[in-house]
Amino acid sequence: MNTSFKIQLVGPLLLCACTTSNELSTTSTALTEAQCDYFEANGRVQICHATSSGSHPYVVLRVADEACVAAHVDHPGDYVAVGDPTCGGGGCLPQEAPCDDTLPCCDGMTCAAGTCVAAPPVTGTGVAAGNLHTCGITSTGNVVCWGNDAIGQSSPPAGAFIAIDAGAYHSCAIASDGTVACWGSGGEETSPPSGTFSQVSAGGMHNCGLRTDGTLACWGNDYQGASTPPSGTYLDVAAGAFNGCAIKPDQTLTCWGDNYESQSSPPPGTFVDVCAGEYHACAIRTDGTVVCWGYNGYGQASPPSSSFVELTCGVWNTCGIRTDGAIECWGRNNAGQSSPPAGAFQDVSAGDEHACATTTSGTFVCWGGNMYGQSSPP
Repeated sequence: MNTSFKIQLVGPLLLCACTTSNELSTTSTALTEAQCDYFEANGRVQICHATSSGSHPYVVLRVADEACVAAHVDHPGDYVAVGDPTCGGGGCLPQEAPCDDTLPCCDGMTCAAGTCVAAPPVTGTGVAAGNLHTCGITSTGNVVCWGNDAIGQSSPPAGAFIAIDAGAYHSCAIASDGTVACWGSGGEETSPPSGTFSQVSAGGMHNCGLRTDGTLACWGNDYQGASTPPSGTYLDVAAGAFNGCAIKPDQTLTCWGDNYESQSSPPPGTFVDVCAGEYHACAIRTDGTVVCWGYNGYGQASPPSSSFVELTCGVWNTCGIRTDGAIECWGRNNAGQSSPPAGAFQDVSAGDEHACATTTSGTFVCWGGNMYGQSSPP
């Protein structure tokens, strides 16, 4: 059995990584002159020249630019190896390096017109911040996640999705066919019921969804009745850490579950949007103003007088999109989670010590804590 060497790109240099097969690599695409020029060192190019020997599967050659191209054509197992005579290092093509399909660019870059350039940011339609991770729906409908993935909360399923929300250590999304998929922590909260939904809200260890017929369904931990919603039809739903709130057809509020800090005792009035955090909740009145209730130890239940079109309740803070498209936050700000960037936004989500939003152009933007990369969107 012979050993072949296939190229891997994982650091500042090209490398050959050993794989086992019955024959040498059959890669047939030649290196370009531009690539050989780029890797020129003292007038010579160092390549790994494939052989049929099991004990010495390649030899290191230093050849002129022209021979670099010709050698790759004549010996499809050959690869450029810069400063890596044993093919045991690591590498990728840096920015501004010549590139083609045979030599990919480093992470964060793309090959455009034969040159490695910075890749454009991923664009999306919605974003959801959990405790230590974030997920978003891209403009193509698939889900992308970043941040902590210790229990799979940043490993979404494949498929097309139309809505998403993140809980403490899990996430849920509505697929294009209306069904719900959840991933992460592995408890009951990641086992959604069957049926079709128009909205899903992920809480601490439970979730609630609005079925397409307007009724509520909750699943996961039922501490203090958090997963036991009232009957009837509703317009909007929000799952908190241990409770839930929903807007009735007459636009009044109802809440259920834990009420230790009065987070399940909503005020009277008519509302168009509601969110629930750890021990507080907030809602937008029909006139655009915000009212909050429950625990207010960090000012998370003391909203500004601005007019809003969307709200999100984090663990200890609250953020909202104002009618002018800007984001305003209040509450705990120990990691900068209540200090949003300027700009115009279409969606916002607050987690524990970070928050993320989608700009009107579809770019994901995050701020606050970033220990696990939860504030570093793709």
